Amino acid sequence: MAEFYQTIKAAPMWDESRAMMLPGEIEYRTEQDRLKTGIPLQESLLAELRALGSELGVASTLTAL
Repeated sequence: MAEFYQTIKAAPMWDESRAMMLPGEIEYRTEQDRLKTGIPLQESLLAELRALGSELGVASTLTAL
């Protein structure tokens, strides 16, 4: 499988500014980024979640990134 991966990655691209991506690679990179930096939320959603937490008596540890 590693040999297949290396063969695919080494194949020339028609657009040199782009990289060859294998199925699941984008999702894996996104997952790793989210684990490091958190999940980005719009400020309006963050405010709604804080308000709901307050209403239910749940302390909020949510912060804007």
